[in-house]
Amino acid sequence: MTTNIPRTRQSTPAREDIRTTPRETAALDRGVVIGRDGQPIRRMKTGSDKYHISPEEWPPGYVLEWKRHTILGQEDPTYEAELYQRGWRPVPADRYPGRWGSRDAKGSIIVGGQMLMELPIQFYEEAKADERAAANSQINGSREQFGFAPTASGFEGAGTSNNPAVRRNSFARSGTERVDAPKPRHQISVDDED
Repeated sequence: MTTNIPRTRQSTPAREDIRTTPRETAALDRGVVIGRDGQPIRRMKTGSDKYHISPEEWPPGYVLEWKRHTILGQEDPTYEAELYQRGWRPVPADRYPGRWGSRDAKGSIIVGGQMLMELPIQFYEEAKADERAAANSQINGSREQFGFAPTASGFEGAGTSNNPAVRRNSFARSGTERVDAPKPRHQISVDDED
């Protein structure tokens, strides 16, 4: 014998409204509310970049970047020492409480094998200038290999140089052009066999 009991809607607990003053509401970004404890609560969208940190959030005078911390779960102390010698320092977790860990997390910020690190902007600009100089050195080396003058001051080429000797004796022109080549059809393998 079965008894038919009429179904009723289950009552849901009353939802507590989060109260903010108009001034607080105006200052909050989308996806941020003030919780009961007065602290901001952030909601990250699914698929958002967990590594994103906007330059507005950087400390003044510093650049932040994610640097490799582990590969397949193994730390590389030599690489970390190299970063330290270049001026990179780990960002402490308490600088961004609750964003990449618990609110009371201590130590460095590490996410998915990457460590958030900071560098004084002077060192960052010097490193970029060094990289540009190294790239220009490689370009000049390949240009010289093919008989072109280096791109130093006064040797920019016949059409752009103010040096009369360069203008009168240069018939070759150089330039760069993007080439979208198709992907190779064959897998290239390197065998150690002789």
